Amino acid sequence: MKRRSIISLLLGIFGGAVALAALIVPNEVQQPGTQPGGVSNIEAPTKCDNCHGGYNTAVEPAHNWRGSMMSQATRDPIFWATVAVAEQDFDGVGDLCIRCHTPDGWIGGRSTPTDGSALAAGDIYGVSCDSCHTMTNPDKSEHLGVQTAPFLANDEANPPTGYYGGGMYVLWPGSDKLGPYSDAQATHKVKQSRFHRSVDYCGTCHDVSNPAVGDLAQNNGAQLPLPPGSFSGQLGTPVTAKAAFNNFPYQYGIVERTYSEYKAGLLSQTRVSNYATLPLFLRQGAIKKAYDNSIVAGTGGNYADGSPRYFSCQTCHMPPVTGQGCNKNPPVRKDLPLHDMTGGNYWIPDAIQYLDSQGKLRIGGGLSAQEKNALNAGKTRAKFQLNNAAALELNGNILRVYNLTGHKLISGYPEGRRMWLNLNWYDGQGQHLREDGAYGPMTVTIGGASAQVETILNPNDPNTKIYEAHYAITKDWAQKLLSVGLPSSLPLGYNRATGAVTHTLGELAQGTESYRESFHFVLNNYVAKDNRIPPYGMDFDEAAQRNTLPVPANQYGDPGPGGQYDCWDEIVLNPPAGASNVVIELLYQPTSWEYIQFLYLANTKQNAFLANEGDYLLEAWLATGMATPYVMTSGIFQVVPSGVAGRQVFYNNSRFDGASDDAAIASDKQALLPGQTAAFKNFTSYSRGINGIMVDIHHLPAGTFGLADFTFKVGNDNLPGAWAIAPAPQSIAVQPGGGVGGSDRVKIIWADNAILNQWLQVTVKAANTGLAQDDVFYFGNLPGESGDNAIVELADEEAARNHRSGFTFVPLTNAYDYNRDGQVNATDDLIARYNLGAALWPLAAPAAAANLPASDDPEAAIGGDEGSGDAGGIPIKEETPANGRPNRGQGKR
Repeated sequence: MKRRSIISLLLGIFGGAVALAALIVPNEVQQPGTQPGGVSNIEAPTKCDNCHGGYNTAVEPAHNWRGSMMSQATRDPIFWATVAVAEQDFDGVGDLCIRCHTPDGWIGGRSTPTDGSALAAGDIYGVSCDSCHTMTNPDKSEHLGVQTAPFLANDEANPPTGYYGGGMYVLWPGSDKLGPYSDAQATHKVKQSRFHRSVDYCGTCHDVSNPAVGDLAQNNGAQLPLPPGSFSGQLGTPVTAKAAFNNFPYQYGIVERTYSEYKAGLLSQTRVSNYATLPLFLRQGAIKKAYDNSIVAGTGGNYADGSPRYFSCQTCHMPPVTGQGCNKNPPVRKDLPLHDMTGGNYWIPDAIQYLDSQGKLRIGGGLSAQEKNALNAGKTRAKFQLNNAAALELNGNILRVYNLTGHKLISGYPEGRRMWLNLNWYDGQGQHLREDGAYGPMTVTIGGASAQVETILNPNDPNTKIYEAHYAITKDWAQKLLSVGLPSSLPLGYNRATGAVTHTLGELAQGTESYRESFHFVLNNYVAKDNRIPPYGMDFDEAAQRNTLPVPANQYGDPGPGGQYDCWDEIVLNPPAGASNVVIELLYQPTSWEYIQFLYLANTKQNAFLANEGDYLLEAWLATGMATPYVMTSGIFQVVPSGVAGRQVFYNNSRFDGASDDAAIASDKQALLPGQTAAFKNFTSYSRGINGIMVDIHHLPAGTFGLADFTFKVGNDNLPGAWAIAPAPQSIAVQPGGGVGGSDRVKIIWADNAILNQWLQVTVKAANTGLAQDDVFYFGNLPGESGDNAIVELADEEAARNHRSGFTFVPLTNAYDYNRDGQVNATDDLIARYNLGAALWPLAAPAAAANLPASDDPEAAIGGDEGSGDAGGIPIKEETPANGRPNRGQGKR
């Protein structure tokens, strides 16, 4: 084979006037594991078909494997269009792609030239039978595959830990086929392999790292940069100095982290037999299907031979079925792995068949009827997988989207792949009011002509929730890329309508932005966004170590170090005025217009072998429905109307609000509403006065709400209209979804003692809250009053003295704990004594139609402790002196 000199290779790695596929794989791209030519025992799947196909398409390995994306990995037109751009960006990196998409061709030494032009007809079978059934554990714990220094796919410790990722497979050199059974009887040699049931097995290819960026980029293309000395940072240094030879694959060059997402979650540690211990909301969808399929073996979820079965990649993507593994009439197994390897890509089967019909498949054209049937069956299975991946739940105006998989939702290669919520709002007469997350036609320019494509119409609408990962190039890395030869004119993005270049590598390097999002996967070194929903129990520390944290990291419960992420998303819905119900669909799209456009425009056609791959991919996308979004799950839900859902007073700065102010809510107190007459349940005896209230409001507008949306007055007579303006609050805070029924909780705090021995009138203005009318309510305060009337008397002091708690803490509702320190003692006696004579007017709140009682209904109140009085309240005793007002003695503090 003709080879260029290493000098000319290094000069041509980045960019150049003419892109020539590398004949020598650059050191930056090389990785540990069995090397090309290291084994010669790989057989074509057509030979396996003789026994493992043609007898029962429901369970046989051959038919189901042929319909999977594993089988079609080499035909995949997105693969070829992506390699075309990658080879332009970094000459030789195609070897990294070929390594996983056609292991047979790579091991056979046909990955150079690195554009795939040397692949043979027999390399069309993607991840073939022998690709998997000769794979050994790189930790050397079982069968010793071929790995020679310096290409050792483990950390070389004692005992070693394997490198699971980046396609660093280690292959068995013999003629034996490796598989999970100890009792297999076949016409070929077999060896049992524990690795094939391991939770680490699939990580071999499903943690994708970019070793070039991992070694050369300033941050190693990681969320947590590598330690000094574990990478070289320079082109052309020996492989032994490179990041891929000194670190685990998950530590650098983030491309895809499906395996790491799974390993950071709890399902990777959970046996199927422990299904009943999972939270109830997880016992549905894909997890329930995995359990149901597994218990058929009759061993409680374990394998038929009694070996423990975990919720692994294989449990979901190779589910156990009852059947025979070949056509030689072997025993029927109840845990036969279905070789479908189904993910969520239902569109590629259409694209492959279309390009085949046009004679435009890059490799593997001339599909047989059997192959087409298998592809169509695989498409159906992919949709079934998507239907079991998520669940929706609406509580008030809070929508939850549950992740029912073992990895992020969504997962896999992130470019162009997205999931989003589509909401259609209707009024009570069925009239359509608004659509959020709308997908539909958009006029674009393609090849200088106007055309229509379909995409998300307004992805930046605040009411549109899209789950996706966006990768980027940082400014310092852009500067380094320019220094080693990439052109400053390299487009990093295109206008999705016109196709005009929006920004270039040179502009990033010279500008003020710290990064720019990009679809150049081989150059990207930064995760700009990742709001995909974490799997169950994803551990913050493990996810950080594996570079798979959400971005930003404070999403999904914000657990921080030592914590675990929520495996659901909560969205506070924002219904339009008059909405009565909403139709919610969770949509998935495997390939977006924006990614198709990029692969079409970014292909400079400098590589003759790959020049048309972007054009062909665009043609297939347009001709096959544009990867029409698929409804994963949906529901029709009633809308909670705008309104006040709750009104509470809480004891700020008391013993009870240490962890959360919610814990200090006076559960035995209720707001006095217009048209009602005051009772003990409407005022507190807290010695610090009214220093905190909470108002729960459904559908509160985001971002513009504040103290200006309230009016506060104070007084102690029956003429609220003439009351004085209340002291100004110290703060206001809004907790979206934190209130009753998923409403938004507004917390308002005053200084201690600012509002004492009087009533507080709260008016929530309608103008900016979505309310039909102003909402008015009242709370009162009379320190030292135990509930017999609305005047502090000696009886209140004696009541506290007679109910002392000693060393026992009392609940928040205890009527004699006037300072709410959790104890009734001499301090409470003194509070009543110093307030002797203080009284509260028996307020009869003026009637108004604005209020919606909601949770202020007396039946919803929580009863108090001993001596706290009737839950419905004791009528306030009036003692009116000659001046016509009750006694208002302020007492001493």
